[in-house]
Amino acid sequence: MRFVKRAARVTPLLLALGLGGCSDFLDVNTNPNAPENAPIDIRLPGLEASFIHSSYYGSVALWGSEWTQQWAFNGLARSYAEVENYELYDTDAATTWDYLYSRPGNASFTMARDASAESDMYYRGIAKLFYAWTFQLIADLWGPAPYTEAFKPEIREPKYESQQTIYNGIFANLDTAVTLLSSTNATARRPTTNDLLYAGDVAKWNKLAHFLQARAQLRVAYANGEDKVARANKAIAALAGAFASNADDADFTYPGGVNARNPNYTFQDLRTAFVARGPGVLPTTCPNTASRLCRTQPRPRATASAASTAGRRSCERGRRGPRRRDGRRRRARRCAS
Repeated sequence: MRFVKRAARVTPLLLALGLGGCSDFLDVNTNPNAPENAPIDIRLPGLEASFIHSSYYGSVALWGSEWTQQWAFNGLARSYAEVENYELYDTDAATTWDYLYSRPGNASFTMARDASAESDMYYRGIAKLFYAWTFQLIADLWGPAPYTEAFKPEIREPKYESQQTIYNGIFANLDTAVTLLSSTNATARRPTTNDLLYAGDVAKWNKLAHFLQARAQLRVAYANGEDKVARANKAIAALAGAFASNADDADFTYPGGVNARNPNYTFQDLRTAFVARGPGVLPTTCPNTASRLCRTQPRPRATASAASTAGRRSCERGRRGPRRRDGRRRRARRCAS
């Protein structure tokens, strides 16, 4: 009986110690290399690189550059023939949507949300700028899109909203960005080498925000119900605080030194069968020339090589065609003259 009473008193203590040790021992679901919340200053270069790569490469840049005739392609026997003829399907835009909405859109939203401290006001201003810039591309490409309910985990199916609603949000975010980036708060943290565009020059970020304001005003100047003169005047007013020279440009330099290449250039350089280039063919860019005309320029006659010479001799020997198993001759292929 005495043993039972002692066991009754000791058992809760053993259970408490055992559960505590078990909790520490089995705590293996936390990955120290994949934190859920990274510091704001570490996230800035990722946001910049994601936006630049997503918006100026991939389908957005490749299709747009072809449709606006910034470069031309040889012939139609290629994987982008449908794009050339404006034959797009719903699935064609899936990657582009992911590149914009899921990547810089989500990254800029969460960065602006997490940079709520007064000391992070410059980071918050940059995040607001990228959020507005990303959604301007989204609205111009797709029209209606999830906006006010976007990137909220509690909302599984955010509602689609009109271009007008999105542009109203774009103007509001750019206004906030200008206010934050115009501040002279001496205690606020400024980006430094982690800023891949302006190396922490907040004044240049402010100029970029003004430039985006002007561009957005011109985008909606001829929309239904808009006063184009009023919008143009707002654009002019915004430009007064925008770029003053090429030194203010937001230039993104791909890392790697002299061998670093913009992916768009690499796309053209590695696909000589697609992009018109070389003697007798218009170069990769065809200014003031229709893309179809660029592609139909005469190509230079290829120089004779061992392979082409052997092929011609084979054609000459087999004009009647080789015999088939049934004794008949196959129809000979046409030989080049």
